[in-house]
Amino acid sequence: MPRDQHTYGGISIVDNATATVISGIGIANKVQFLFFDTNDPSQNTTPDHTSDDITIDDTSDYLVTVSITIDSIAGAAATYGLFCYINNGATAVPNLHAHRDMPAGGGVEGSISLSGIATLTAADTIELWVVNETNTQNVILSDVTMSVVSVG
Repeated sequence: MPRDQHTYGGISIVDNATATVISGIGIANKVQFLFFDTNDPSQNTTPDHTSDDITIDDTSDYLVTVSITIDSIAGAAATYGLFCYINNGATAVPNLHAHRDMPAGGGVEGSISLSGIATLTAADTIELWVVNETNTQNVILSDVTMSVVSVG
């Protein structure tokens, strides 16, 4: 790839009101976030909101950023983990995770940011996954933007 050609891409959603359904506790019960509705600008990547991932076209190191608004819903308090995985949840990206405590009762919004450098290979996909570390309380991720930019 010529050095003057940039590689980037993203997917996003604004004002999602659909809860991510949590069926179990902990990382063994991770759930992919499936509510992206927009392919953001891209070059040399393939964002696909219908499969809720970004496919990497060129092997490189990428800055991956994910910005999230998290909404509590009526029910129990919980601690949520947000993680980036590659290839449909096969491999965690170790430096792309965060945790957020949300109170019981609903009506509370918070923010979560993930960012880090990941080595991604051509044909890898990158996705956002959710874990409830406390119980099986569902959660709404209302505004989410996930982007990749080649830095290598």
